[in-house]
Amino acid sequence: MARAWNISLACALALAMAPVQAAEIDDLAAKAANQQPVLWYESSQPEQIADVIKAFNKTWPKIRVQYVRIPGGNTIAARIIQETQANARTASIMTSGSTQLHPLLERKLVLSRDWQALGVTKDMPQTPYAIPVAASMFVGLYNSQKISAVKAPATWDDFISKRFEGKLGTWVRPPGFVDLVELYGEDKTRDLLKRLVSLKPLLFPAPELIAQQIASGELDAGIGFFHSSQPAIESGAPVAVKFLDPTPINTIWGVVIEKGSNADGAQVLAAWLTSPEGARIYEDATKRGNPWLKSTETAKRVGANRISQLPLMDLDKNRRLSDEFSKILSDVRAVP
Repeated sequence: MARAWNISLACALALAMAPVQAAEIDDLAAKAANQQPVLWYESSQPEQIADVIKAFNKTWPKIRVQYVRIPGGNTIAARIIQETQANARTASIMTSGSTQLHPLLERKLVLSRDWQALGVTKDMPQTPYAIPVAASMFVGLYNSQKISAVKAPATWDDFISKRFEGKLGTWVRPPGFVDLVELYGEDKTRDLLKRLVSLKPLLFPAPELIAQQIASGELDAGIGFFHSSQPAIESGAPVAVKFLDPTPINTIWGVVIEKGSNADGAQVLAAWLTSPEGARIYEDATKRGNPWLKSTETAKRVGANRISQLPLMDLDKNRRLSDEFSKILSDVRAVP
């Protein structure tokens, strides 16, 4: 009887909260409708985000959104900081990795709020400053014409082995290995990275180039991001993907800039992007999905694999490892 009463109470509380959440987000939307467009900074192609904005406006038609692409996404924070210091119009929202969030937090430029009050599920990791929109997943890639499925590499040790010396590629930046530390530990991950460097891999400035070189036959295998391999795979190229265990991820965080253009509308957009509908639309458009929403294809692909990622707010450790691992990779010749 007590268990049944507890379940009934939980259901009653959930039902009672729903109108409160709806009222708060409706209030923000009403305020946003009378302001400048929400200014959104991200790295995805404009045509991809145009589909996302179109879907968002079916739910919130009065909130205008203007998209600005920052290629590579590595200078989003610097641009926001520069624009803020110049008292110029800047982003209302950015969707990017933790390395872009940290400088903004240090300068107190990020809006803090209770995201669950806007309907964001408590089942996904979040802080008052950021909510997960999607994730870039670090995966193994190989040429399926050169390597049969039976002989395909399946583990981290399989990919980083003498078998692929001089025929392996990866990204010039180390975030995948930094996040692998959370489950592998520093010593094991450092050893793995040094073994990778000893194989004389090619380092690419853009992750999509890894899949392209594997497709052309120049490389046999690589370690890169799932989403950046999709254009080559969808074109029919012989590139196969292997989700490794653990699977390091680089979360794409939704972050609202407190003094950005239309922060009210940005909060509505950020909350929508973490909803089942918003997550599906964003995943379809960018090939990056939310692994904490079971309805996404990303969650299904990861399956039972363990997700590895350093805690968002562990700024010092993230920065220290990024610097150290970048130095290790610098011993390898990068592709121009």
